[in-house]
Amino acid sequence: MRQIFIGGTGRSGTTIMSKILGLHSEIYRYPFETRFMIDPHGLIDLVPALSDQWSPWKADRAIRDFEEMMWEVYPPAIRGTFRRIGGHILTKLGTSLPRYALWISYRDIMPRKVFTKELDEFTGKIVDREFKGFWIGSGLHLSPKVYVARSFKREEIARISGDFVNGISSYPVKKAGKKMWLDHTPFNILHASFLHEMFPEMKLIHIYRDPRDVISSYKTKSWGGNSAHDNAVWIRNILEKWEDEKKSLPDGTYYEVRMEAAIKSPEKELRKICDFLGVGFEKKMMNIDLSKGHVGRWKKDLKPDEIKVANEVLGETLERYGYSRT
Repeated sequence: MRQIFIGGTGRSGTTIMSKILGLHSEIYRYPFETRFMIDPHGLIDLVPALSDQWSPWKADRAIRDFEEMMWEVYPPAIRGTFRRIGGHILTKLGTSLPRYALWISYRDIMPRKVFTKELDEFTGKIVDREFKGFWIGSGLHLSPKVYVARSFKREEIARISGDFVNGISSYPVKKAGKKMWLDHTPFNILHASFLHEMFPEMKLIHIYRDPRDVISSYKTKSWGGNSAHDNAVWIRNILEKWEDEKKSLPDGTYYEVRMEAAIKSPEKELRKICDFLGVGFEKKMMNIDLSKGHVGRWKKDLKPDEIKVANEVLGETLERYGYSRT
């Protein structure tokens, strides 16, 4: 099964690009960001804890953290409903949400028994034994238990983890009659080398836009910084990490798309993307309107002093991606 990842700084076009590619007859688009591969306590923490950073305590903790996370991305019906309602209320109050209080989740795209089966099979492959007990300093648990897991070779546990993800993905992909799946979590670009460990045949698309437009968009979000300076540093750090990640990826693994070019010449850019993915271009992908892409919004949204700061902090980044400082 093929995998496609889209990534960016956030507010750079990852969602809209995923919707466009999701119209393709061969591509299943996850209707939400999967998160459990690269978020804290996800596979990105589990794989090293079971391999090059292994210890009995660390392995036990990583497995329990991962299990807890997976039951948050697939919450029970009643708890999930309350989390969604509570999350909506908290958003209105400007308060942070419970982890993965998503409006859409795995519960909406696959039966619980399918999800449980894949998770149980994965756990069975990585856990040798479990017994009642606890590690000193492991926190309060009503029914403490310890997982016993061996130290894996990194490539072995990465392969097992990749098979697990494909196993979960196979249900919605087959149900939709597609051949490959697509995830659009923005920070995929920060962990591209890890994703490639699990999926050697993966394809990754980095979609970017003028970082100053990203700053303008960040200002409208609760998770954005409180100033242009905050956001400029945030964006610069993300793109510098991506430049490092690219160095470890084989040729033909990633493709970079300039949002402004996709808006100006959508068919031309989409044909290039389809060639990269190894699929045929389909006209129906043009059904999504890109005309409201807010290109150059920073010129109106940002104050002169904010523009000055953004240009100073992002100077080299702007030049690297072909944007003028003026």
